[in-house]
Amino acid sequence: VLFRSAFKWLTLAANAGQRVAQADLGELYFTGHGVTQDRYQGIVWSVRAGEDGAPLALFRIGREYANGLALPKDNAKAALYMAAGIAHLAPARRPEFQPALDNIAKQMSADALNQARQNAEKWMPGQASLAQVLADADTKRGQNSK
Repeated sequence: VLFRSAFKWLTLAANAGQRVAQADLGELYFTGHGVTQDRYQGIVWSVRAGEDGAPLALFRIGREYANGLALPKDNAKAALYMAAGIAHLAPARRPEFQPALDNIAKQMSADALNQARQNAEKWMPGQASLAQVLADADTKRGQNSK
């Protein structure tokens, strides 16, 4: 009941453009709490929030590249979006998310990791700044429906 109520209110706030609500709504879709699980919708809402600079949305996009469920598995993109998200979190929250990035880093060459970090430093939120993420989600969704 709690998650269904959260879903209702988050949907209202997300549709009104509240980036934190958009990021949280995306997470409800990823987890299936309070709504039928739909990882594609999780990406859609995370992209909306991420293009507005929501750090958790960026981190979750990275997580989806890392696990290969809603997006094609891609460690370089996972590291890019995780690093961008972590960099924009309040410093006190960063240690909570750093282990996931460290885990991805272990699966990458030093050069690839450095390139992902450099790209994360250059990445700026903005309209259509995550268009490739949506394209990747569309591709993954097409692969999953076959």
